[in-house]
Amino acid sequence: DHIGLMLALMAWLAQNQPADLGEFLSLHFLTWVGHFLDELADAAEHPFYEGLARLTRASLDGVQEALGLEVVTPRFYR
Repeated sequence: DHIGLMLALMAWLAQNQPADLGEFLSLHFLTWVGHFLDELADAAEHPFYEGLARLTRASLDGVQEALGLEVVTPRFYR
């Protein structure tokens, strides 16, 4: 699962290469993950998955705010 790998990479960077975390988040991960998690929450057929998507989104929003990251979100077509 791609998002699982990206979250694992985020944790690894935070622990082993924290200087690279902001670049990874602002230039790659945070550019698309919010859209993905919103879509997942909307499409979830079980409250567990909806809650998991919303919790993950809130957590990543908090990380972005805590690190003061500016993220340019592309336009998504759908």
